[in-house]
Amino acid sequence: MIKNRDALICLLGTESDAALGRRFSCNSVTVYRLRVMRGIPRYGRGKNQPRKPIPEFIALLGKVADKEIAKKYGKSVSAITRSRLRRGIPPVGRREEAQLRDTYAQNLNGAICEVLCDGGRIDVLTNDCIYEMKLKLDISALHSAFSQLLIYSHFYPSRKLKIVTRKIAIDTEILEILKEYGIEVEVFL
Repeated sequence: MIKNRDALICLLGTESDAALGRRFSCNSVTVYRLRVMRGIPRYGRGKNQPRKPIPEFIALLGKVADKEIAKKYGKSVSAITRSRLRRGIPPVGRREEAQLRDTYAQNLNGAICEVLCDGGRIDVLTNDCIYEMKLKLDISALHSAFSQLLIYSHFYPSRKLKIVTRKIAIDTEILEILKEYGIEVEVFL
């Protein structure tokens, strides 16, 4: 039994269900049910209306790292990431890599982009080759591309392996090592 039920009903939608539950010594689910039965929208926004995002905040998504946006607006990184993903915006850097992938794939016959397999997501796959895209091939990107291609080759064993990049920032000696593993590197501008 709720004490001062009429007072509670008068306050529905003026505070959060949890706050009203604490105030009237009842469960927030009880408050929720009373509010929904009467068609009263929840506190802070209308029924099923999302919060209105800050325009400057949206403009930064995909252009600035999620971590930096979170710090600037006092939000969690996961909240920023969810907001970006809901809008279908790729993270910083991925947009340029996706443009590289799409532009390169247009020149290939029968190319399929972003092929999912148990080993991950292949950037570009053709009947004879697996392509991994990297904007800049430095040692970190090389480690990533090398391991990705080796894993993908397990699922598509008869295909050649190729790293496509816009810029090479590693020694030619390392490029020779890649050739020993059957991995070609191509600069595509």
